[in-house]
Amino acid sequence: MLKIKFFKEFKAGQPFLVVISNKEGFQDAHDFFVNKKGAFLNDQGITEFSDISPLDKNSLRMSEKECHDISERFKNLYESGEPGHVYFDIVALGDEVEVIISYNEYDDLF
Repeated sequence: MLKIKFFKEFKAGQPFLVVISNKEGFQDAHDFFVNKKGAFLNDQGITEFSDISPLDKNSLRMSEKECHDISERFKNLYESGEPGHVYFDIVALGDEVEVIISYNEYDDLF
């Protein structure tokens, strides 16, 4: 299951939406998003924890292309088996907030 949290000042004082999970959680997220026509990043079917305030709940709505793209990022992280992260942009979030998907790096934040 994914854990998602918004930080107003995360890296270099910039706002980020941090997404973490273990290998199984990222595998499940990959499988969930890979063929979706659109979905919310924090869908209850794959999310264990979500604290996105003060963001609008609709800001995590992703298009079909975004669902496919993020599923590939989840897959790349869990297949590497190494701690790491990737960045991802969701159009609905605009340019103000970037998504960082982390594997075995920021688990102590939650």
